[in-house]
Amino acid sequence: MKTWKLVSGILSIIMFVFVTFQSCAAGISNSIEDNGEVGGSAGIIVAIMLLAGGIVSIATRNSKGKGGNIAVIVLFGLGAIMGFTMAGSYTDLIIWAAWCAICAVLALISMIKKPKQGSLIAFEAGEAITYGLFNAQERGTLFIGPGEKVYSGMIVGQTGRAEDIEVNVCKTKHLSNTRTSSSDEA
Repeated sequence: MKTWKLVSGILSIIMFVFVTFQSCAAGISNSIEDNGEVGGSAGIIVAIMLLAGGIVSIATRNSKGKGGNIAVIVLFGLGAIMGFTMAGSYTDLIIWAAWCAICAVLALISMIKKPKQGSLIAFEAGEAITYGLFNAQERGTLFIGPGEKVYSGMIVGQTGRAEDIEVNVCKTKHLSNTRTSSSDEA
């Protein structure tokens, strides 16, 4: 989700310039016509929300917490509400408000979406052995312990990677008569 934050941040900052000039023109037009509309002023507020939301999007694109997404939702959400409710005859403000709403929804989705985690899958049937479990635990979190019966294709753990990994939890240590001075594992 880092890419959308960078792209929406850059586009929002660029849109800030256009919306600001357009809103100034709409405000001057409203003042000259003396029609009582506030579309120009609302446009300036939407432009400020676009700028602030764009800066926050870029600054928090690599963060692991939810604070940056919450700030983006609030900033773009306020911009969308202001734009939709106060546009009046300044119909372009609805387009800018729609962009704010899209960015707020994307931030909400990225905050709710959980990263996919893969599974550790036993590829051999039998009894789980301590030696095999010791080697498998380096790849993720195990759900089983030694001595448990496993079947081929059984999910025995979870990994942080997106793909599934096959492990051999039934692997036994091959013993030989040759000994080394290093300590044995498991």
